[in-house]
This record gives sequence, C-alpha cells and structure tokens, in this order.
Amino acid sequence: MSTTGFYAGSFNPFTRGHMEVAARALEHVDRLIIGVGVNPAKPAHAAGTDAIIGSIKNCVESYRFSDIIRDAPGVRANLAAKYIEDPDIIRVVEYTGSTVDAAYNMGCQYLVRGVRATGGDKVYEQNLETINQLLCDTKKYDLKNIIISTEVKDAHLSSSNARALAACGEFEALKSICYPCAVEHMATNYLRAKGLQPMPSDGYHNNTHVACMINWINAAGGKNMDFAASVHDAAPLPALVEKHPDIANLILATDHTGECDIKCTWDDDAKLFHDADLSILFSRHYGWYAYQVFCEYKDRFSIPEYANGRIQVLNKLLQTEYKTDYFKRFQADAIRNINWEIAYWRKRLTQCSR
Repeated sequence: MSTTGFYAGSFNPFTRGHMEVAARALEHVDRLIIGVGVNPAKPAHAAGTDAIIGSIKNCVESYRFSDIIRDAPGVRANLAAKYIEDPDIIRVVEYTGSTVDAAYNMGCQYLVRGVRATGGDKVYEQNLETINQLLCDTKKYDLKNIIISTEVKDAHLSSSNARALAACGEFEALKSICYPCAVEHMATNYLRAKGLQPMPSDGYHNNTHVACMINWINAAGGKNMDFAASVHDAAPLPALVEKHPDIANLILATDHTGECDIKCTWDDDAKLFHDADLSILFSRHYGWYAYQVFCEYKDRFSIPEYANGRIQVLNKLLQTEYKTDYFKRFQADAIRNINWEIAYWRKRLTQCSR
C-alpha cells in the first residue's frame, strides 16, 4: 500500500533545512505533500507555493548538473533522484484550518515534522505533537508522526535567519540558507520595499544580482547607487547610457567586454560600481552563476558554440582586476573560480569532439 506524508509549515521562506527534512521523509513514505499553512503568528508568506516548487527544482538541478553547479545536495540527493523518476512524489499545496484536517482530507497516513537539534524546537514540537494527537483522537484520524531531527551543523538553516539576512540585504550569505528560487523571491520583495522596480528574472540577470550589488556597495561605503544597480542590466548598455545620462558613467563601469563605444571615466564611484557588479566572480556559489549564465544561452547555441564563446568572455574577465581596496582582497578567489569554469568548458569541448 502506498503511503503519503504531510509536511506542514509556513515555510517563509523554504530553506535548505526544509528540503533536507522533505528528503529524509521520503525515506519513510512513498509520497509527500508539502502543506503551506496560514499561521497568524508568523509573517505573511510572500511567495506562496511558487518558491517552494522552484526550490525543489533547484535541488534537482544541483543533483543533475552537479559538475557545474558544485552545490552538493548531500542527503537531498535522495529527493532529487526520486523526483526525476516521478515528479508526482511531491505535491505542494496551500491549506487553511488545522493541519490534521488537511492531512486526513488529502489521504495522508503520516504527519512529518522537522526538529532542530538545538534551541527550543524540541519542546515546541513535543507540544505540537501532543495537540495534534489530541485532535486525531477527537476526530478518530489514524495519523502517525514522523519526526526528523536535523544535524547540529544545520541548526542555522532556519526561516527566521533567512528573513533576518534578507532584511539587511545580505543576499550573498542568504544563498547558503535557501536555494536560488527562494532567494530571488526575497530579493524581488527587498527591491520593491526600497522603491525600486524589480526586473524580470532571467538566468543570471536577476534581482538577486541587483540586491547583492547594492549590499556590496553599501558595505564598501558607497552611496546613492541603488537605482543604477537596479537598471544596469535592464537593456543593452548603449540604450541605457542614452536613457539615463545622469548615471551613464556608472553604467559604463559595467562594460566588461567593450560593448559600448563611450568609455567610463574612472572616478571612485565608478570603480566601486564596477567591482560590485563583478562580486559574483569570487562568490562561494559561483557554480550557480556559471549554470545560470549557461541557461540564458543554451537554447540559442550548441554546446561547442557556447563553450568557445564563454571561454573568450572568461579570458577577458581573467584580465580584469578589482579597482578598489575593499574588493582587491577577493581577486585570488575570483581568479580561482574563473579558471575552474574555463577548465570545465574545455573539458566539455573535448567530450563533444570525441
């Protein structure tokens, strides 16, 4: 007989810790329903089910394309492998009312809960388990509990920590707690809260990049560059320079491949804007960047065409140095990441030629 678990929570946002609980739950049940409940005691969920579905797909991508993404899924590989074989093993739904009613009405046999190894989670979960059992006894629901204890090293993977980082604009650090889709949803909301117009997410040219730029600029002491950061990828550089003459020099600072005939005047603001735009090059999550850039172009070029073109761009970036003292300390990390990607695409070219 097929078994189904109901994993309920507010998931605001859905973190890598939640993903691990879901993956380990699938070691006990055949199918899993992730229920996004409305909890008045927690902030309203901005992304609904979209960010959760997107995060599951990100987890699957990290498993399928591990050679380029380099974000080892660990125990989450179990979820990814099963999802690839049968995407219907996981459903994401919204529900109101009691969790036990939702689980029973959706045909579940188990309630899944994740418990952090530290803090007050165990007491909270024990109380919740008692209340759920009381409700099940009252309504004669035969629902059993599956309690998943997370490891101590993952105790920081909480929604509250994620929200705190997002509120401070620390989206580079947030990437270690949430998958890209959830980070992008939070970055979009962050930009809206600052009165900026979010851009349509498209591969690497997304709101996460803009939010990270703004944070790096602020951390380095820059001022009044938020708007420039929000529009610098919105259109081809020549069109942006013509449309926004007041910030044209900042936009020209992001012309890393010589696209524009007009050249940047390298004042302190332009140098800082240039460096912040290239902050992704030294990121610990560089593999996701390499993969997202590839996804932007994969439908337009064959693998050999893309690989040759990408290697040319990367070789130009290898010659590009950070211009401010704040960012120069990251130069070696950027060079290491770029050289890794060049080697990756050269290997793919060799494979294609066989």
